[in-house]
Amino acid sequence: MCRIAGVVKLNKGTALAKETDVQACRILDRMRHGGPDADGTMQTGPVSFFHCRLALLDASPTGAQPMRRGNTVLSYNGEVYNYLELKKELTNASEKFRGNSDTEVILAAIGKWGKAALNRFRGMFALALWNESEKTLLLARDPLGIKPLYYSHTEDHFLFASELKALLELPGHDASINHAALPEYLRRGYISAPNTIYQNTYKLEPGEWVEFSLQDGNVAKGAFYQLEDKVSQNSQRQSLTPKQNFKACFEESCQRRLLADFPVGVLLSGGVDSSLIAATVSGLTEEPVKTFTMGFDNPAFNEAPRAAAIAKHLKTDHTEFSCTAEDFLRLIPAYAEIYDEPFGDASGIATHLLTAGTSQEVKCCLGGDGGDELFGGYAKYRATLNFDRYAKSISPNLRKLLAKAIRTGRPDRIGKMIRKVKPDLSNPEEKLYKLSESISATSTESFFQRASDYSDESILYRLGVLTPKRPVKYWASHELLTKMAIEDLQNYMEGDLLVKVDRASMNNGLEVRLPFLDTDLVAFALNLEPKYRLSGRDTKVLPRQLLAEYLPQKLTRGPKKGFAIPLDQWLRTKLVEPLKDMAADQTFSARFRFRPGAVEGIVNDYLSPLTYINVYPVWFLFVLHQWHIRWGE
Repeated sequence: MCRIAGVVKLNKGTALAKETDVQACRILDRMRHGGPDADGTMQTGPVSFFHCRLALLDASPTGAQPMRRGNTVLSYNGEVYNYLELKKELTNASEKFRGNSDTEVILAAIGKWGKAALNRFRGMFALALWNESEKTLLLARDPLGIKPLYYSHTEDHFLFASELKALLELPGHDASINHAALPEYLRRGYISAPNTIYQNTYKLEPGEWVEFSLQDGNVAKGAFYQLEDKVSQNSQRQSLTPKQNFKACFEESCQRRLLADFPVGVLLSGGVDSSLIAATVSGLTEEPVKTFTMGFDNPAFNEAPRAAAIAKHLKTDHTEFSCTAEDFLRLIPAYAEIYDEPFGDASGIATHLLTAGTSQEVKCCLGGDGGDELFGGYAKYRATLNFDRYAKSISPNLRKLLAKAIRTGRPDRIGKMIRKVKPDLSNPEEKLYKLSESISATSTESFFQRASDYSDESILYRLGVLTPKRPVKYWASHELLTKMAIEDLQNYMEGDLLVKVDRASMNNGLEVRLPFLDTDLVAFALNLEPKYRLSGRDTKVLPRQLLAEYLPQKLTRGPKKGFAIPLDQWLRTKLVEPLKDMAADQTFSARFRFRPGAVEGIVNDYLSPLTYINVYPVWFLFVLHQWHIRWGE
């Protein structure tokens, strides 16, 4: 696991190479949190590479990067879990190797098979490969987008980096705001690929390659992996039941991700996905697995007791950390630094604290991201299915009346009444708010999109940034549950969840591997009959069936919480003055072209007891303001 950056010099551009170069040092300093074990630079012709390394395989000099093999140079971030099989195949084809790293295998594989090698890599990766003979730079990102990679093409440079803050240090980077990306951020709290907050700066999409030719200055793009193509492919062993297939596939995925020269831990939230990982890994290792969780003092958000009970049952070596309002306040100034661009997922704070503590015990751990998307774990999936089956046949006027009734009664007041009956239920206000926004939809696609948003259209109207929503790309094909899974894997997963895990963990020098996002497992899940994913009120049907082999049901049933935080409570009590400062900051509104007075009006309405505004658009604006302060004009 590493961090990479580089620049190709064009025309009158600047090439950087020597470690003594002040600008080169700044680039490495920007990335060193993600690669604390070693760093390296290399200049080859017009290309300069910068690399910071977190060594989990072959920590010897033979695994150092940037790495040269013949006329190619590679700088690479990630892990290719099947590199030993590929190495054996390449060795049989007379390829020679000096060391034991997957980096050397990637170089040899691309040299042997070209871009076709990318589809043979089973793992997570972002890579940059310079071919001196052809004068081309190849960039590629893994099939699910687990590892990030940004690039920018200017008149005098072609730039790339793992993080935007490293890209900012490269010569010629354009820091102009990409106003077209703001509506998505303000609706959902993230910016999905290929867009970024900066004009003319892009993220590679999952499964994409980008090739820059120095000879003609052209940039070519292509996809070596497309998620929707994996549907309707036979990915099951015919002699096994669906549960047996899932168990075999999941155990193999976990086993591959235990490959390291150091012990591997597990992030245990107490939910189905992370509990299944902890249980599976416990059966694959001789020593007790180290597990780590996060607790909160608010019971509506705290899954730590359940995680502790699961850890006790599995006999893991368990550590619990805590996230308090004081931690929240302490990390606010660092939030924009950690997450690089505006990022509104507030659980990123708890994830940062969790990975900071975990990194003191292990260099690598497994996480449960991907299970919700693959096995119908989100409430919006069942809600969308119910809308499609029943609600959309109800008169639109009746549905509008229901939405109006919720808004008139106010989700916050109704939520308080619900909490009196179910005090451990997290965010009933948010669920009611989303229902009021979604129920009047005119189509199933529209319902799903509204259920995926956190801001209503009125907020964007007030700010003056409302634009039409992007249509769901593959809505015309596949059955409904699969459509929703693909949409979330390509957008919410890439733009939010994987950003959260990657930035938080790498900021603390910790590698997180994700067994549910193994490409074989993804293909298996997307081709399951829906009843094995979501059936009635039962979500994650197969994972729950398998988990029952390891844990009693009383430990695995309960409301989903994850690492959410009591955001509304903390925002209203701890950050009132910073919110007012944001409302009065005219340079902030001008930079993002908000209507004059709009931010102030939204903040005042949010803080007033006489009106209701959902917390998320206010939080998204607050995070954007913090980013504005940190990464100014």
